[in-house]
Amino acid sequence: MRYDTGNPVEPNGSSDPRDGYDNFGNLDLATNGVAPTWIDRTGQVRKSWAGMEEDFQQFLLNSGYQDIGNYAAGLTVTARNQIFLRSGEYYRAAAATTLPYTMTGNWTTDGPFFVSIGDAVLRQELAAPDGTTRLGRGTGDLEDALVSIETRLGQLDSGQKLQTKSFNTVNGAITAGGFAAVRNINILGDSISYGANAQNIQRDSYVGILRKMLNIEFGTQNMGWLSVIASTSNADGTYNEYHTQTGQTGTWTSINDAAAGHIPSGYAIQSTVVGSTLVYRVPTTQRYMRVWYDGTVTGTIEVIINGVTVQTLSTTGVGTGYERGAALELATLAASQNGLCTFTIRCAAGTVRPTGFEFTNDTTGEYRLNNFSRDGRAGRYVSQDVINRACTGTYALIWALGANDVPGGASAITEYTQRIDWLIAAAATNKTRVILLDLMYDQAPNHGLREQLRRANREIPGSILIEAAKIWAVNGTELTTGERTARGLSSGVHPEENGHRLIAEVIAQRMGLSVTSKRLATRRDPMWHAGDLSASGQTNASNVPGSFTGFRIGERAIEIVVNLASVPGAGTTTLFTIPANVMPGSGFTAIRMRSAPDTSGNSGLITVNPSGAVTYTPLGTAPTSVNLNESVQYNDTAGWY
Repeated sequence: MRYDTGNPVEPNGSSDPRDGYDNFGNLDLATNGVAPTWIDRTGQVRKSWAGMEEDFQQFLLNSGYQDIGNYAAGLTVTARNQIFLRSGEYYRAAAATTLPYTMTGNWTTDGPFFVSIGDAVLRQELAAPDGTTRLGRGTGDLEDALVSIETRLGQLDSGQKLQTKSFNTVNGAITAGGFAAVRNINILGDSISYGANAQNIQRDSYVGILRKMLNIEFGTQNMGWLSVIASTSNADGTYNEYHTQTGQTGTWTSINDAAAGHIPSGYAIQSTVVGSTLVYRVPTTQRYMRVWYDGTVTGTIEVIINGVTVQTLSTTGVGTGYERGAALELATLAASQNGLCTFTIRCAAGTVRPTGFEFTNDTTGEYRLNNFSRDGRAGRYVSQDVINRACTGTYALIWALGANDVPGGASAITEYTQRIDWLIAAAATNKTRVILLDLMYDQAPNHGLREQLRRANREIPGSILIEAAKIWAVNGTELTTGERTARGLSSGVHPEENGHRLIAEVIAQRMGLSVTSKRLATRRDPMWHAGDLSASGQTNASNVPGSFTGFRIGERAIEIVVNLASVPGAGTTTLFTIPANVMPGSGFTAIRMRSAPDTSGNSGLITVNPSGAVTYTPLGTAPTSVNLNESVQYNDTAGWY
C-alpha cells in the first residue's frame, strides 16, 4: 500500500512520515525488484537496478560477441559478451548468472545459467566488413555485395551482356601444372559419368555430349582421358567407350576403392604375371595416344603395335599414380593404315598397373576433357593428392561423386566430408572453378551427402551446384522413381539418355557455352571420324584428320573424305560404313559423287547410302587414284536427340 500524499519534493524534501514509508517501499523495488522499472511517489517511471543490468548487458552484446570455444568441463565464462558452442547452438550467460562461471561439463547443471542467442551471431557476422564470407561468396561487405547485385540486374534490364563463362579463367594459361592440368576440364566421377545407360557413350552420355560442346567452344577435336576399361555393364545392358578391348591373356585383377585412392580415376588393372596382355582396338580418329599408369608399384609395361614394342614404361615404386608415357602417333605405327589401330599392353616384369589412355589430335597442350570416372567409385576413397592435382591449373573441375557413398552410412558421410574439406581448400589454393554435380536424386534432399555438396557450393567462391533432381523437376516438385522411369530420365541410380541429355545441357548453360543443346552439339561436332577400311582391304594415303578417309556429319551436310593409297578393283566395293546412330534421319537419301579425276581424266563413283555404307564403283576405265573431299547437303527430319 502507498499513501501517495502528493507532497512536493522541492525545495527541502518532504518530512511527512507517510512519504518516508512510500520511499522505503520504492527503494526496495528499485534495488531488489525483478521488473525493469518502478514508479516513484511523484508518479515518475524510474529504471530499476534489474533494468540497468539488462541495458548494460545489451550494450555488451551490441559491442560484439567473443567466441571462447566449445562447451566442455573447465570452460570459464568471465564476461557477458562471451559465447560458447554446444550441439550446434551458441549460448551466453543469463542475466542472473554470477560471473565468472566455470562449466561442470554436465549440461543439466550448467544449462539453467545460460541462454541461447539464436541467430545473433550470424547477424553480427553478416554485418562485419567480410560478411559475404558467411554466404560462401568471398570476402566483402554484404551491403556492397547487394548493391553490386542490384547493379548487375540493372545491366540485364538494360540489355547489357554479362560474362558467364566459368571456365574462362587465368588457369587456362597454366601449361606446367601437371599432366591433368593443361587447358582442360577434369571430371571425378563414377559409372554415371563413365556413361552407364547411354547406348552410345560418345553420343548419348552427359560427358560425351559435353565433350562435343567444349570441343566446339575451343575449336578442338580431342577425346582426352579415358579409362583402361573400355565398357561398363549393368542389369540394363552393356555400354561401350571410344576404344574397344578385343583380347586378354594371363592374369589381371582390379585395383579400386581405398587401394586406388591415389589414382585419378580410382581404378587400375594389375598384373604380376609376366606375359599377361590386354589388347585394344581404336579408330585413328585421334592421332596420338598416351598410356597412363600407376608408378607406385615396381614393374615394366610394354606397348606393342604391329608386333613391335614401340614403348617401354618402367616404374620403381616411387611414383604418384599420375604417370603417363610419351605420345604415340597411332596411324604411323599401325601397319595397315586402314582407319584402325590395334595395340597391346604387356606385363614385361614385376607388377604393372595401367590406368587409362589419353587420346588427342595434338601434343602441345590443346584443350581436352579428362573423364576420370569408373564404375563403383566412391567419393570417400579419393585421396587429397588426386583432388589437389585435379584442381591445379585446370579450367574447371566437375565433382560428380556420392552415389556410391550412400550405402556406407554415417561413416561414409564422415569420410566424404573430409574430401569436401580438401576440395574447398584445393579450390581456394588453385583458384579453381568447381562444378558440383549432385546425382543422388534417389535420396532425400536433406541426406548428409547432398548437404555436403551444398556446403561446398556455399564455401567455394564461384562454384556451380547442379542437382539432377531439380533439373528434372516439374514446377519445383521432384519426381518419384516411377515418374522418372516413365519419362526415360533414369533407371535406378543411373540416368537414361533423356536424363544424360538434360544434365549436359544444364551444365553447358551454367558454364555459358555457345552450344547448349545435344542436337546442335551432335550436328556441329567438329571431330573427323576415321572410316574403318579393314573389310575393304584398302588403306589410307594420310593419317591427318580431314585428310584420312572418313566423315563428319554437320547440321545440314555430310562431309566425306576418301583418300586411298591404292585403287579398288572392278565392281562395287564397300569402303566403310558410317554408324547408323550418327546417320541423319529419314530425310536422307543416297548421295552419289564422282571422285577427283586422275591425270587421264578417269574417276569413280562414290555413294553414301541411307544405311551408312560408303561404296566405290569405277566409271569406265579405272582411275589410278581415288580421292574425294565433298560436303553434301541433306534434309534431316529428325526432331529429337
